Amino acid sequence: MASTIIDASLPKLLIIDDDDFHIQLIAHYLHDFEFDIFSASNGKEGIQIATQVQPHVILLDIYMPGMSGFETCQHLKENANTQTIPIIFCSASNKPEDIAAVFTHQGEDYILKPAREEEVIARITANLTRQERHASLEQRLTTLELRHNIKLTKQDKTTKQTQVNVDALYKVRDLLLKDLQQTFSLDELSQKIGSNRNKLNEQFRLVFGDTVFNWLREQRLQKARQLLSNETTFSVQIISEMSGYNSQAQFSRAFKQRFGISPSEFRQSD
Repeated sequence: MASTIIDASLPKLLIIDDDDFHIQLIAHYLHDFEFDIFSASNGKEGIQIATQVQPHVILLDIYMPGMSGFETCQHLKENANTQTIPIIFCSASNKPEDIAAVFTHQGEDYILKPAREEEVIARITANLTRQERHASLEQRLTTLELRHNIKLTKQDKTTKQTQVNVDALYKVRDLLLKDLQQTFSLDELSQKIGSNRNKLNEQFRLVFGDTVFNWLREQRLQKARQLLSNETTFSVQIISEMSGYNSQAQFSRAFKQRFGISPSEFRQSD
């Protein structure tokens, strides 16, 4: 389902997978989000398309005939033209060694098949935002305006529509990122931007792909993963505290739920 015409105004997604059903499923999930979607059934073709169209995000299967997903990823990361493109691995495998290998091969994220719609949208949105793809984010916000009959604005105008103040939501996001160890309640955050907890949660989800604390948990776990994979000398307990978890047991449960292996297993596999 590779596009024949590239629309420069749309964020580009490349799906490299030998399972045509999975490609169609992802395309269905993203139908309302105005992506320019390209696909390849094998690694060699995927590398060629990635070099040609420069996608903003790549979804990559692990097990494919010929060149595996890990080999494909290695080629993409060694190519100066494609090495900065975030790669999200998708696989039916939940083996700890496969999940760990995703990150040792410089994958940005991992989605377990069969992929769920909410997870696909959240993962792609997070990686677009993380890579500062402002044009892509603006396109997504425009789509959300039409889809949910809301007005995403940087000014506080009076209209009959429900409004989302993007500046205020970015203020909340930046406040959370400034110190991941800091704990705020939804009431405290909403008061800082003159909103209420329910409105903040819903509007934050519309713009950033998830509710406030689900999004914050993802940022904390991504930081923990980075600390564990950077060969730091910090203990798991210290890393859990640096990532905003007061309890190592709670941190370990959350990490395993998110990445499929415990922090200790991840560090040993790295």
